[in-house]
Amino acid sequence: MWDLAKKNEDVLRFSTLFTARQVPEYLSDDEGIEDAARWCREHGITHVYLESFRSEFSPEPELITRARDRLREAGFIVSGCITPASYGKRSEGWPMFSCYTSGETLEQLRAMSERAASLFDVVMIDDFLCSDCPCEVCEAARGSRQWEQFKRELMLKVSRTHIIEAGRAVNPNVEFIIKYPGWHEMYQERGYDVEAQTRLFPRTWVGTETRGVEAGQMTAKEQKSRLRQEPPYRGYWLMRWLLGIGGQKCGGGWYDTIRTSPSYYVEQARQTVLGGAREAFLFNFGAIYDGRERDKHRGPEDLAALMEEMPEQFALARLIRGKAPRGLLGWKPPNSSPGPDYNLHLLLGMAGFPVTAAHRFDPTAPGFVFGCHILRDPEWQWAVRQALASGKPIVTTPAFLDTARPAAEGNRLDLTALRERAVLVPRLSERDEWPALDELDRTALDQLRDAACEPLGVTFRAPNKVSLYLFDEDVAVIENFRDEPADCILRLVDWTGSEVPLGIPADRTEDLSVGQDGQIRVPPRTLVALRGTAKPDLVG
Repeated sequence: MWDLAKKNEDVLRFSTLFTARQVPEYLSDDEGIEDAARWCREHGITHVYLESFRSEFSPEPELITRARDRLREAGFIVSGCITPASYGKRSEGWPMFSCYTSGETLEQLRAMSERAASLFDVVMIDDFLCSDCPCEVCEAARGSRQWEQFKRELMLKVSRTHIIEAGRAVNPNVEFIIKYPGWHEMYQERGYDVEAQTRLFPRTWVGTETRGVEAGQMTAKEQKSRLRQEPPYRGYWLMRWLLGIGGQKCGGGWYDTIRTSPSYYVEQARQTVLGGAREAFLFNFGAIYDGRERDKHRGPEDLAALMEEMPEQFALARLIRGKAPRGLLGWKPPNSSPGPDYNLHLLLGMAGFPVTAAHRFDPTAPGFVFGCHILRDPEWQWAVRQALASGKPIVTTPAFLDTARPAAEGNRLDLTALRERAVLVPRLSERDEWPALDELDRTALDQLRDAACEPLGVTFRAPNKVSLYLFDEDVAVIENFRDEPADCILRLVDWTGSEVPLGIPADRTEDLSVGQDGQIRVPPRTLVALRGTAKPDLVG
């Protein structure tokens, strides 16, 4: 696995983290360091992060330095990490968060930034660099500003002065990585300003984790949790959205074993690769090594499932390298609230609509998705008019039409024309599921998808929870998230035929082929990549 991983580092790297408490637990002596290094090599991990702060605990700097140097001598890339959770003055919202109008909090954040910068030139910041505190001091500090504006401005200032400037005063070469969590629909509520912070930080990272456990394997606590099953498509869409904002700054995706059984764990991994990540960060060493942390019985099982398909994930990364996703423009302006359209883009993707991620409107896109998110952009009415004039397919929601109507009255935007022209999908009622689509019969769902996709030259027939990803003109990927086989039809107008260069897991797709009419049966919980044969007049 080490040789395979080194051979494929140009397209994908796997990494892991030793949390602050795991540094002394696993790396306190030569024997522990050698064991950890051997295990990482055996599992294709070539980059390790050593954490210098998490939840009021910091390992001794000498211990980190020794482990850092020994691991580098063993051939690993070694970087730092801090997790600003459960420290300083606690938030009066979620206690894992801190209050950032507190001098105590800011002093501790500055100290952890300085300490990390003294040890590493590259330091990742895990989730929790955010604020939901409504305390009296925060209330007074926000003045007349809306909470969202206050939180974004506060956390941008904190990031600049108490992380980047503080770290660079100790080590002028330090580069901090801001890791954006998977809460993309509520970034603006918790102080994440992805455009401004991406400009500020030298590097960015993406939380591509999604929770999921098969019904028969759920604990009682998981059965009650809202996070028992989340749309896996989020890992792909969010990775692409933040890549669009950050470009080459955006290095990779981070996923974990928390409330995740093996089949869902490897789906996180596949979505991270499809999202264009150059590195997949496996949180964390203790969880995947021996299950010392949460989900003790699942971490090693999750990793074993990933190891089985790691060669194919390298192959998938190579297959789509340099290829641009194409499809319906899933436009979400930065700092935009979803309103009733929470997770619209993800749930459309789960239903087989090829939704690409965009933070800006692009009138040259082959089709468009308009949800309540776009109302954040002052030019949204112009964008809708452009889309209507183009004659290209438009997918929209009842909530968007309802919310947009007061703003459109008296202006030049004809919402009646939009309603008549657009593919109107059922109203969303759940954050992570779309019961209305499950209740549609197969023919009705196919008709909705046909109306949106046939103008793109794409015909895709499949049940809900089977996703389609298009890359440039010659690669398509189908992933079946269902627990039973999915009978699909995929036809692209510019293809005369197709082959199956790759399937994940490989043992389910060894004999898979595509019929002349584009029919293909995709096994349960399986990804299939197709390479199309272009028409002769398109070749070259």
